[in-house]
Parts: sequence; C-alpha cells; structure tokens
Amino acid sequence: MKKMMISIACVTIAGTVLAGPEKNFARFDTDKDGFISKTEFMAMRATWDKKKGQEVQTEKNAKMFARKDANKDGKLTLEEFGSSAQKK
Repeated sequence: MKKMMISIACVTIAGTVLAGPEKNFARFDTDKDGFISKTEFMAMRATWDKKKGQEVQTEKNAKMFARKDANKDGKLTLEEFGSSAQKK
C-alpha cells in the first residue's frame, strides 16, 4: 500500500512538472493575462513544494522568480518561464 501511494504521488508530481512549459504556463496564469506574476509563480511553487512533501521554500522560490525574470518587470513571459536561468 505504501509503495502504491508513493507511486501515485510521483506520477502526480511528474504529471505537473513534466507537462511542458506551455501547459504549465497556461495552467498557472490564473488571471489569463499572458504573464505569470510573482504571486502566481509563488503559489505554483508552493503547490509543488507541498506535493513533494516539503515545507514551502519561499526564499528559494522568490530567488528563482528573480532569476527567471530576465527583464525585471515583475512578471514572466512564456519564454522566461520556460528558461532554466542559472544562479548569478
């Protein structure tokens, strides 16, 4: 039973994470304005942290948003969202 629950959790997490940037972008652009705001991004990351059984990584997630926000306008385009911006 425990293995089955772990498998279900992994599939659920992987289904969200591996859905692709376009699907995830559309899913988490909750106000459908064509951008992911910091609020939307932080909510998305909190959901993923919780699904992984972790505490919400607020500081880490905020830093990730800042790295992805290439033009520093406080929102992510699909291109920025899909990037794998590295720490600087």
